[in-house]
Amino acid sequence: DEYDGGSKWLLGCIIDGRKFATITSINEAEQNVNHQTKTVTNYPNPFNPTTTIEYYLDNEAIVILEIFDQLGRRVRVLEDKSQDVGKHRIVFEGSDLASGVYYYRLLVKDKKGEKMYLQGNKMVLLK
Repeated sequence: DEYDGGSKWLLGCIIDGRKFATITSINEAEQNVNHQTKTVTNYPNPFNPTTTIEYYLDNEAIVILEIFDQLGRRVRVLEDKSQDVGKHRIVFEGSDLASGVYYYRLLVKDKKGEKMYLQGNKMVLLK
């Protein structure tokens, strides 16, 4: 449909499986979108001194999982290898780091090294 210039209202939505407001209907065809990879927010967050990062791969892929500080400096590489299909769980241990905001970045590449997926999230280390 073309946008008619009128007001549009969002009555509810589902984000990362959590329901916000009232959902009256969901188009089943839109639910079946194929996502190659998805990450799950680290837990717990805030954390001290460990947090778990989970992600799921639909295809075998090369995975690079890195931690960065607020200035964008890489402080840790948690994964840099080929991984099989399925759910993966990495425990990040930050006892040697200062309290503050850190970011993790998940980069997934196919076997040829082509980028397929990139996502980052924020996490807070409290000591």
